[in-house]
Amino acid sequence: MYTDEEAKKLWCPMNHCYHYGESNGCRGSQCAMWRWDNEYPYTPKTIYAEHPSATKEEDAGKKPDGNWNFLPHVKTINSLSTTVADGRWVEDIPATKKGYCGLAGKI
Repeated sequence: MYTDEEAKKLWCPMNHCYHYGESNGCRGSQCAMWRWDNEYPYTPKTIYAEHPSATKEEDAGKKPDGNWNFLPHVKTINSLSTTVADGRWVEDIPATKKGYCGLAGKI
């Protein structure tokens, strides 16, 4: 098994894009086939922004200490319902967390 960064150094037969200097390397956790190791379950922590209606990081208020990503306020309206997701901070995936290719299997 590999960390996300280790996996990105590997070749991938499913990545057929080679343009503008990109390689045919593994995309790690960005790939739909990536699977995280269940021996170390990970659920990212979430902290709602001081300003829940913020659509940009700079408008959200104080960023929590540590490695966090901002997810903006989103409002989706369709003919059946209205969905609102408040702006929030989501903890980064630990660099030591390991996973594997769902196509190749655990190595």
